[in-house]
Amino acid sequence: MSRRTRSRNAFETELNGLLNDTATTIPVISTTGLTHPCWLVIDPNDAAKREYIKVGGISGSSLTSVLRGQDGSSAGAQEHETGAKVRAVPVHQHLDDIFSDVEDLEGDVTALQAADTAHFAGTDVGDHPEATPSVRGFMSAADKTKLDTFAAVGTYATDAELAAAVTAHEAAGNPHSVYALDADVTAAVAAHEAAGNPHAGYATDADLAATDAAVAALTTLVNSLARSASDFDANETGTGSTFVTVASVTIPLPAAWTSVTVSCFANFHIEEQVGVVNARMLIEGVATSSQPMSGGEWDYAAGARTFDPDASITAALQVNCPGGAWELHNITFLAVAEGS
Repeated sequence: MSRRTRSRNAFETELNGLLNDTATTIPVISTTGLTHPCWLVIDPNDAAKREYIKVGGISGSSLTSVLRGQDGSSAGAQEHETGAKVRAVPVHQHLDDIFSDVEDLEGDVTALQAADTAHFAGTDVGDHPEATPSVRGFMSAADKTKLDTFAAVGTYATDAELAAAVTAHEAAGNPHSVYALDADVTAAVAAHEAAGNPHAGYATDADLAATDAAVAALTTLVNSLARSASDFDANETGTGSTFVTVASVTIPLPAAWTSVTVSCFANFHIEEQVGVVNARMLIEGVATSSQPMSGGEWDYAAGARTFDPDASITAALQVNCPGGAWELHNITFLAVAEGS
């Protein structure tokens, strides 16, 4: 900010003590009428000791933040005796004030140039920023076209005027062929349903109820049907007393079943064996009693077993031959699940 020095041209005082050539705080007899910053000269009448100083501050009867030996001094900063004259330098002071004003103006111009660049986003004054919902600016060509379009329409109705027009339209019985009152729509729907719904492609409430009942009955029937799965293997071999799975199935179950009974059936031909072949069924990991068999074709059925159902039931046919090796051909395995 530019300054204005209020010290008068006639300000003059004396040193209140010996001043060496390095001191930056200078005691004087009086600072009355002096403002800072300011220019003073010590020993102005002695060409050999004349020293110009710039005072940065004033504290009581002392000059502070003093810049010593400024341009024009006889020999730079030097020592001065007590009582040496200290006098104002008005011409230098006024020029310093003017330079301060100029520097402030230069700063203002720089700030204006920066604001101009930021606002116009370019060097062309035509590059005005367009307004947005949150930032002020200039109207775009597209917005001006919209404004002109609205202006050409003329007068607009208020919300109250529109509501009054709708009310009057309905009160007149709605003579418009395209629109219907809410009451008209409700009455038409009631009449349509009361007539038994003669419209092709639509169902009455009674029709929908009958359809729902039929779907429920069909679902019950489907859930009551038995589920089955089968497996076929042309040839299996093994040896020893460890039971070997020769056929297996998994039967998916309806979610509605709370109980399931499983029965298993098998047919196979024993080609070779050393001793007796034992066969058993494995249902949900639970084995039936084994059935001893010799060579030839066999039909084997396991008694039904009832389980709490999961999502599916697994069943398998297993055989062993404690006497040694065995060989089965044409193995057919069937599991049937019945639930409720």
